[in-house]
Amino acid sequence: TLGVNVLPVTRRYGELAASLHVLAEGPVEQRVLSTTSTLRSAMHSLLSARLGSVLRTQRKKQAIFMVNNADMVLSILRERGVRSGDDTRMFEEMLDTHKSVFVEEVLSVTYGRLIRFVKATEQPLAQGGVEAVRKMPE
Repeated sequence: TLGVNVLPVTRRYGELAASLHVLAEGPVEQRVLSTTSTLRSAMHSLLSARLGSVLRTQRKKQAIFMVNNADMVLSILRERGVRSGDDTRMFEEMLDTHKSVFVEEVLSVTYGRLIRFVKATEQPLAQGGVEAVRKMPE
């Protein structure tokens, strides 16, 4: 199994997406954009399926896997001069989301109770202020 490593297809996707972005600057823009949208959707489905099939119960490894793959695509896009667009946006969002999950998983080992407390009090605090939190059962 590949575990948390970057899938070989991820690098190929990044290179193809970067090339299609260059083509999209020309007169065939609309056809290229619809193709990139389809490919982006398929790549997201592939990565999600990989999470479900191999790493289904290991949240930390899932986060590492997604961070590695999203970072690979973003690195290739940036290397080729693609700084914006739907591909960049989707993989940046994926990277940010899964970095947060990873950090939470690492910190939960030592600070699990504190994290649960903060999550439990955030909404009541925002809705009813300090008094709502004081009335919460311990």
